[in-house]
Amino acid sequence: MNDFRPQPAIAAAMRHRPLERAMLHRRWVRSLVRGAGAVALTALVWPRLVAPYRCQIKRYTMPLRGIGEAFRGYRILHLTDLHTGRTRQTYLKRVIKQCMALKPDLIVMTGDLIHYHPHSPGLLAELLPLLKAPDGVLATLGNHDYNEYSSRYTGARSARRTIHRRLRALLAQSHVRLLLNQAICIKRGDDELWLVGIDDFWSPGFSPAAAFAQLPADAVGICLEHNPDALTQLRDFQWQWMLCGHSHGGQVNVPLLGPMYVPMQHRNWLSGMFKLAAVGGDVSALSIHRDEQRPASLLAIGREDRIMYVSCGLGYTAPFRMFAPPEAALFELLPL
Repeated sequence: MNDFRPQPAIAAAMRHRPLERAMLHRRWVRSLVRGAGAVALTALVWPRLVAPYRCQIKRYTMPLRGIGEAFRGYRILHLTDLHTGRTRQTYLKRVIKQCMALKPDLIVMTGDLIHYHPHSPGLLAELLPLLKAPDGVLATLGNHDYNEYSSRYTGARSARRTIHRRLRALLAQSHVRLLLNQAICIKRGDDELWLVGIDDFWSPGFSPAAAFAQLPADAVGICLEHNPDALTQLRDFQWQWMLCGHSHGGQVNVPLLGPMYVPMQHRNWLSGMFKLAAVGGDVSALSIHRDEQRPASLLAIGREDRIMYVSCGLGYTAPFRMFAPPEAALFELLPL
């Protein structure tokens, strides 16, 4: 067996050379400090300066019953949580231009179009002309689109909660159609596609019954709602897909600890696809096979299953993201 212990002569020499040993120790400490500093700097710089602006544009196939062949391959672009006025404007413009290169047939936005700053609507006015699609732009509102709000999550409600006046005026003058408990039908010949926009779940105006009453009895729609928690109140209505935002995917997810703060009751619905089974009504996360060459397929969906998609959103309430990259989503319809 080899003996790896220092030879007596070498060991004796080292004992009589304390200066060299001290220098080696200092070098080791400096290297350790530099390495720890580099890791700490990366942990701070990436979530603050890089991650909030590395938007992922995801593509999915959306199986949908009740639509004809005229809607095969129809493209719906889903944007949410722009937080205009808080999120960097140049970043939002860049992402929107990238999304427009995908040539969507319809654009839907599910709330938090602006933040609280007085100049937010003016900045949003710069972005809206960039949103162009043959069948237009639809929007619902989120909690930040109101003058003030208080959450159902905390149990408090505000009687003064009204839609931001300048935002309402801006949307009324633009090409964006605001859906507040309203349904809209898009036609391709004799084929129809129904979309239903619900007011924000925290809003006193939240009324899914009024919205879905506008659908024909045999129609199945795509539901647009800001807050995923609204699923608890939407189970009994006639939709197959529900597109949401609000959560920001947790925005700051600390390893082993999870999201630092999420204003939601159902924290397990932070982002991704969730299937509401036709039988039993259980909600489960849906595993999606991804293919870089094609939109992600959703072949695990049954004809009677319903899907809630929760987006991490484009913007932020604070310029910091960790393990929750911003996103936009393009859905290509597949008749079932």
